[in-house]
Amino acid sequence: MASGSFNPRTVLRQTSNGLLDELFGRMEVPMKVSCSDLAEMDIEPIFEAYQSLGDSDHDRAEVMLRDLYSMTGEEPQRVIFQQVKQHGMNDLLKELEQQDSRYDMAVITYLEAPEAWQAAMRFAKADHVVGGRSSQRRVDLPPAKPLTSPEALNSFANAISAYYSARQGRGRHCHVEYALRKPGLHYLFVSLDDYRQTFLKLADGGKRFERRCETHAFENVFVYDEKNHYFDIYARGGKPVHAALQPICAREFLGIHLPPEDPASEPFMLSLFLDPKFTFPTLPQDGIDRVVVKCARIKIRGTKAWNTMGPDEEYGSKALQKFIDSFLREENLPRSLMELRRIELKFYMADGKHFSFAVSKPNAHTMKQLTNTQRALAEKCLLLWGVTRASDSDAASAA
Repeated sequence: MASGSFNPRTVLRQTSNGLLDELFGRMEVPMKVSCSDLAEMDIEPIFEAYQSLGDSDHDRAEVMLRDLYSMTGEEPQRVIFQQVKQHGMNDLLKELEQQDSRYDMAVITYLEAPEAWQAAMRFAKADHVVGGRSSQRRVDLPPAKPLTSPEALNSFANAISAYYSARQGRGRHCHVEYALRKPGLHYLFVSLDDYRQTFLKLADGGKRFERRCETHAFENVFVYDEKNHYFDIYARGGKPVHAALQPICAREFLGIHLPPEDPASEPFMLSLFLDPKFTFPTLPQDGIDRVVVKCARIKIRGTKAWNTMGPDEEYGSKALQKFIDSFLREENLPRSLMELRRIELKFYMADGKHFSFAVSKPNAHTMKQLTNTQRALAEKCLLLWGVTRASDSDAASAA
């Protein structure tokens, strides 16, 4: 997402005046100024007109400006390009590539490709949370075809609602939206009603306060990778909530039954990188020159002690092992007592380009920051090395 905090002046200043006129016109927001008649960057008259809008129009305009702001970061911009390309809008793709302003790019997408814009908004927000602290991955899945009919999604919504209303006293109403991000990558956006909140709100044109009670919504995200047989769940509440939602997701969305998760099961088997014989093997057709360790965090088992180290990349695939041999020494700290908690890898490609990403225990990674091609290559290598595992058909059975 965009860095820093939202400021409407920033959005107005960074967006071309002609596009602002088109944007407000499309939204039927009655601005009392023609942006095109002003010099670029002369935004004070525009800001004053924005501030003078009635409450309803001002609220709609602010929501739009916030959406534009949220889609100007590097990751959301990648998602915009991905969605425009997936919608087959090649002419628009060329137009976006010629834009200097990320705000102009966002506005043009909203105006010319509303479906791609809405999809990009959803996936960018999902990328911001999936893989984070409230997200968990389940890897021991058999092949499955998602159940996406209206009846199946309604059954899924009822099951999720039943869990939250019984366990937490909220979520009595549930709405589920299904989206296919790309072939084989399935998303469910699940919105549920939260606890009611009471707050003060201005009334009568700002002349007095009154107490209002509203029910907001909270959202969970379910992602299933059909090719690699895993799913990610984003839901607040920690392990107890994830443990309860996993079998519901498997049963209602994938049509499979899951036993409780094996405590020894790990989405990322980072311990493999500590093996002195490991050399980051790659396939010739992938065009990878070498893979090196940029950074590693090692914890001593049975203690709270840990250390973050930056190996010398000049040693290539052996950089981490050289560092361990030189500074930790096997006789003082055997590898059996080391636990790799985080590793950052750098891929040097044969064409001179490079990219990096990090993987952390128990289930976090930064691969969402990569392009689709880079991410596919990263996931392919992690599977090749045994860091991630293919599905174990004995871990679950068809329902």
